Amino acid sequence: MTDVPMVLQRIGAKLTGEVAPALEGHYLAGTAGMIGALAAMGGQAMEVAADNLMTEIGGMARLLEAGGRDPGDTNPASLKLTDLRALRDRLAADLIELQAEIEVSEEPEAKALNARIWNFFLGGAAARLPELPGGSTETE
Repeated sequence: MTDVPMVLQRIGAKLTGEVAPALEGHYLAGTAGMIGALAAMGGQAMEVAADNLMTEIGGMARLLEAGGRDPGDTNPASLKLTDLRALRDRLAADLIELQAEIEVSEEPEAKALNARIWNFFLGGAAARLPELPGGSTETE
């Protein structure tokens, strides 16, 4: 069993599509449906986690450089999620420190960089939104 995201998504689909509707009582059906949805969303998150982290690491390094900061070594120790998160967290702390300094500036360059940083953080949050089973993350 090496494809954990696929397994979680299939478990989620089975629980939400077959088990929950067959259970008697709203509480049991709701619980099975919720567990299924969480399993499916967990599988989705696992599938894209490394890609999202690498995208964030590259984006943060570029923003730090644009702000005149050296991002340091941006090569992860490995592709394990814990190593990728550690590198991302270090860069995020540096980027937040830079942002705190420039957001009080009235200089046009600082304002433009601050807007780029906010847009970057917003994009990262949107990329981590799970898709609901049978639906999507888009709002109508």
